[in-house]
Amino acid sequence: MHLNTHTTKEGVLDGIREMRQRGGRQRNLGRALQFLKQNALTPARGSRSQEAVPQFVIVVSSGPSTDDFSQAA
Repeated sequence: MHLNTHTTKEGVLDGIREMRQRGGRQRNLGRALQFLKQNALTPARGSRSQEAVPQFVIVVSSGPSTDDFSQAA
């Protein structure tokens, strides 16, 4: 879900409720954060970081990352 997909609180909540977990054995949280930085947290997708609006990402994982995420974080 991109930052500019919904315009109301209800829309955002509905979008969150529609999210489904994707399976897999690898928990490449570093790669996931890098992907978000390059593809989701951009002005074209609704990011307002250029206006000094803080950018938050909530990560839910079934365990520790299987790759290094310190650089991406």
